[in-house]
Amino acid sequence: MIKGAIMKWIIGFLLLIGASAWGLDYGLPQKLEIPQREHSIIITDQGYFPNRISLFKGEKLKIFVTSLRNKPSCLFIPDKNLFIGVKKGEVRESEVIFNEQGSYSFFCPTGKIFGKITVLKKMDEEDKIQRMIASETPTHLWVPKDE
Repeated sequence: MIKGAIMKWIIGFLLLIGASAWGLDYGLPQKLEIPQREHSIIITDQGYFPNRISLFKGEKLKIFVTSLRNKPSCLFIPDKNLFIGVKKGEVRESEVIFNEQGSYSFFCPTGKIFGKITVLKKMDEEDKIQRMIASETPTHLWVPKDE
């Protein structure tokens, strides 16, 4: 029984090595040229869910949009010239890159629903160096007084 388990492990290991030698990197992490963030947005009668999205400058946002409303709905980001129209039960997707820091509104004129995308500045090396580790900063320790 132990020999069988060891043999299965060895065969699996050899298959993984062989697959990576042929360029088949199944299950291994992939490095993307442009960082990508994926968000699903559901359109309801109450509005977008979620109606707030945050990402970092330079990231590609892949948006999946679906609707629970009986009438046609949409998601429109005017600053990016992106329009996604959806009907109840269908899923549409689109990609957009945010290279500028700031707030971008999205809405649907037919449903009077609104949302916001916040693009944050990525911390560069100088910012990382300037940050101090909390455990290295001097702190005043409270010591009880003897009576």
